[in-house]
Amino acid sequence: MFDLLVREEAGAVPVPLPGRVMVFAGADGLYSKDQAGTVKKFEGRPGVNASGCELAALAYLPADQALGNSAWTAANLAAASINKGGAFDTAQKKFIVPQGLAGLFAVSYLVTYNASSLSNVDSYIRKNGVYGFGGTRFTPWASGWGAVGGARIMALNAGDSLDLMLYLTGNSGRACMGDSMTYMSVHRIGDAE
Repeated sequence: MFDLLVREEAGAVPVPLPGRVMVFAGADGLYSKDQAGTVKKFEGRPGVNASGCELAALAYLPADQALGNSAWTAANLAAASINKGGAFDTAQKKFIVPQGLAGLFAVSYLVTYNASSLSNVDSYIRKNGVYGFGGTRFTPWASGWGAVGGARIMALNAGDSLDLMLYLTGNSGRACMGDSMTYMSVHRIGDAE
């Protein structure tokens, strides 16, 4: 059962993500915007940590990462600009849910890469070492930089881990763009009960 309350908020400006609904984090919580343009705020149960923000992470590639051809590779998310609650382990390049903080999490990612020679890049979020969500592919129309990403709300338990996986089809050596242009974001939004 998802025990989330939704209320409309005026003046919030969302950042579009793939799909029919945009999800974005504001200064005071998580918001969504539907195709009709209605902006709503997600909240926890009344009286129980309404912001749900005791745990949040934004991890990114600190430098470009070259990809081999036809092999899944974990993104080298070795830096975190936000690591509230300390759940993103930059040594393991994984988000790991701490004890006592299981619940619903908003998870999103973006991969920006060198698409010269029309290489394809596939990506997904791996949960506990197996497929979690994503499976998105970007095939560019022309040479240059391309981007692919995904977003989902997931129920996670203590000890669950998430990492970002990449797969290149085409010319090996294409690079995912570093300096925070490739990232994974995880934000606890409430209880899963």
